[in-house]
Amino acid sequence: MIWLILAAAIDPRLATIAKVYVQPVDQLEDDRPVAACVVEHLPRTLPLTIVERAEDADVVLKVAARVSGQTARTYGAIIGGAASVSLGQVGMSAWIDGKQVWKDSTSVGAGSRAVKRTAEEDFCSLADAAIEDLRKAIRKARDGK
Repeated sequence: MIWLILAAAIDPRLATIAKVYVQPVDQLEDDRPVAACVVEHLPRTLPLTIVERAEDADVVLKVAARVSGQTARTYGAIIGGAASVSLGQVGMSAWIDGKQVWKDSTSVGAGSRAVKRTAEEDFCSLADAAIEDLRKAIRKARDGK
C-alpha cells in the first residue's frame, strides 16, 4: 500500500501580517513569561509590530510553553549527555479572523549550559525558537509553498 502525505498549505494571509497581538494560552504556566519574551524579541527579529489589543492586530499569536525543570535537565545530562538535555517545548499558533491558520511546536535543547541558565534565558530561548518557526511559516506563505 502506498501512502501519500500532503503537507497542508500555509494560509497566504500569513505573508501579509504586520500587526501582531501575542497571547499566552495559560496565564498561570510558562506560557506567560515565554509570551513576554516573544513580545520583546519579535519586533527585533521580524518586520512586525506588537499591538496591545487583539482587535487592532492582523494576527493573534497564541503561545504555549513548558520549561523542563532543573532536576529533569540535570538527570538528562547525566544519563544522556548534553545532546539529550531538553530545555523544554514551545508551541505557537496564528489566528486570523478567529480561525487558526498556522500551528507549530518544537522541543528546544539546552546544550551543555543546561545547569547554569537563568529562568529568563530559558523562557527567551523558547520564545526565539517559536519566532524562528513563525519566520519559516511566513516565508513559506510568501513563497506560496
